[in-house]
Amino acid sequence: MAEKTGIQLLEDLIELVSLLEKRFTIIEQNTKELLNRANIKQEIKQEIKPDVKPIATEPNQALATTKIIGKVKAKDGKLVSGVDVKIFDTNNAVAKETRTNRAGEMVCFLAPGKYRAEYFLENIINAKLDFTVNPDEKLVRLPQPL
Repeated sequence: MAEKTGIQLLEDLIELVSLLEKRFTIIEQNTKELLNRANIKQEIKQEIKPDVKPIATEPNQALATTKIIGKVKAKDGKLVSGVDVKIFDTNNAVAKETRTNRAGEMVCFLAPGKYRAEYFLENIINAKLDFTVNPDEKLVRLPQPL
């Protein structure tokens, strides 16, 4: 293979620079297009202001922000998993349904109000427990159902 002369190397270099200039021009055009699209989206976001109105809620429809926890133990004192727990509101409607985990614990979130929890696990637990969630409470620990 013959060695290239200085002029040939210079011509190759000029060709490579020309290709790079074309690529940079394309990149610059693409960048400007992306910026234009981003600006248009930003303008649209600024023009469209959602009409958000607060939702009127009755006390029993308040957000469920209070954490309710409880443990279920059998008569021998061992924690019981798999206990079905239904929590009813004052209208006798089911507010929550849950089940105790392997550690015999149940967790759910409720809005302030009066409730009745019913626990059921065939031949082991069958109990009811009335309790109240006050508006200022963030955590309610339910006592052991009897």
